[in-house]
Formats: sequence, C-alpha cells, structure tokens
Amino acid sequence: MTTTTLVERYFDAVNRHDWGQLAKIFHPDVTVQHGATLSVTGRERAIELLGAFVAQFDENHDRPTRVLVAGHVAAIEITFTGTRASDGKHVSFDAVDIIDTDGATIIKVASWYDTAEVLPLLRD
Repeated sequence: MTTTTLVERYFDAVNRHDWGQLAKIFHPDVTVQHGATLSVTGRERAIELLGAFVAQFDENHDRPTRVLVAGHVAAIEITFTGTRASDGKHVSFDAVDIIDTDGATIIKVASWYDTAEVLPLLRD
C-alpha cells in the first residue's frame, strides 16, 4: 500500500470515526503524538486517544490542504474544523501531521499545532 493511500485512509477513518478501519491501517505498535507532551504507543491506545479528542465535538473534520510525500513519510497541512459538544461553539485551527509508514501500515502520527491558539479554543 502506498504512503498516499495510507494517508487518505487515515483521514477518511478519523473523519468518519471509523475506528475499525483505522485499526486495519495502524501498526500494532503505532505511536500517536499530539504536540510535544502527549504521546501514546500501541494500536488500542492510539485509537482511544484519537477517539477522545474527537469526542469533544458534535461535528469535526480534518481537511488536508497540502500533502507532501517522500518515500514512507508524508507531511500534511490540515485545517481542523469542529463544533464543540459542550456549547456548540465553532472552532477552527491549522495543524501539520507527519505520518510515517512501513509501506503497509502507519507506524507514527505526529500532530503539530499552535497550543497557545488551540488550547483556549478547547476550554472556553
């Protein structure tokens, strides 16, 4: 499976909250990292982390706006939009995901965003 196909399947699964599909493309020892401080290893923990993040929203969508692929690595610029479950407030921010693959599965997802901008959006 190509890196591009894995990236497309990743965003499709996350946007549809299809954790079964995500499990199929995640390596058993996948690492998912959000920013510099939150990181988990293992398929189940990674899916749990992603599920917990999107559970904060009634609606959410990660829209890749630019994808650069070099071998087994992809850098993806993203615009995240969502409607907070707590109060219906619309939030939007930009992020960058770096996705590493082994040619068949995703072995690491590192999501980077401006925490000074994003954290207040999640807490207001």
